[in-house]
Amino acid sequence: MEMIKIDRNDDYATIRLSRPEKRNSINNLMLAEFEEALTAVESDKGVRALCLAGEGRHFCAGIDLAEGHRVAATEGGGRLSLESVFHHLEGLSIPTVAAVQGAALAGGCELALHCDLRIAAEILKGKKVHPRVRTIVIPGTQQIYLDAMHEGLLETFINAGAVVSTPTCGPCLGGYMGILAAGEKAISTTNRNFVGRMGSTKSEVYLANPAVAAASAITGRISSPEELTR
Repeated sequence: MEMIKIDRNDDYATIRLSRPEKRNSINNLMLAEFEEALTAVESDKGVRALCLAGEGRHFCAGIDLAEGHRVAATEGGGRLSLESVFHHLEGLSIPTVAAVQGAALAGGCELALHCDLRIAAEILKGKKVHPRVRTIVIPGTQQIYLDAMHEGLLETFINAGAVVSTPTCGPCLGGYMGILAAGEKAISTTNRNFVGRMGSTKSEVYLANPAVAAASAITGRISSPEELTR
């Protein structure tokens, strides 16, 4: 394969987007090879987990704009599409994580966020968020929202006591729906925490991965998932 690499390490595999000169942006060839790689990983019964990664400085800059008109976003007409490939990814029976560095935009962001919601839901399943914590889940796109709903992830979040929003910037940029007041603290899976980013300049924002954020929602303090099993 030209644009996708598969690395096997003991009992886990890494699918690596390998088009660094284009920030690993997606064209039809990469999409077809990604689908081929998913099929190969799925058929290898020795693989117990999958990591998605990008070659070079960036994870994935989304669809290649120079070829965007030739890359199908949704299913239909028998063509391979982003939607069908993402559905294949979601249907894998093994845990999937994304190692994100640099740009993760549009389809690249969607690729990573599918993994984020699954990780958080696995930790929150059957548990309740701390009574003094408001937990807000915001899917990155409408497609991620629909996929998470069909997979039952949104039900898991709601049963745990979290609030699920439609895709929006909302509290992330201090706009609305859960912005922080003076003295409040937040743990967020976003990528910026400068002063006043999510509300009051007298609030505090700590950045973390989805596993730590979910565990912290349960305990009411910054916690690792391992603390829940002690």
